[in-house]
Amino acid sequence: MNDDLKERLSTQGKRVCEATLRFEDRKSKLEVFDANSRIKVRATGLKLTEGDVSAHILIADGRLVLTVPLNEAKAELEALKKDTDCLLALAALTCAEVAANSRISQ
Repeated sequence: MNDDLKERLSTQGKRVCEATLRFEDRKSKLEVFDANSRIKVRATGLKLTEGDVSAHILIADGRLVLTVPLNEAKAELEALKKDTDCLLALAALTCAEVAANSRISQ
């Protein structure tokens, strides 16, 4: 495999790792917010079904500020997945080409 392709694969791996960390961080922040919101709703003492509690959480002030970055991180991961699939396909083609050229030269 050529050095350029190795470098691209290595860089892609770093990008995926960083994007995954961003996604996990944003997901964690939203989960903490949701848990705190659930506690606040339950603390009101109202008799609510689980669906009612979930609805209160979904419309809680401040949730959208956390949801948008999470969705952006998820979209970034999806885009990186497609890029990675393309790079891996290119690597497979490059390896097949090298193997074919090796057999031809023998």
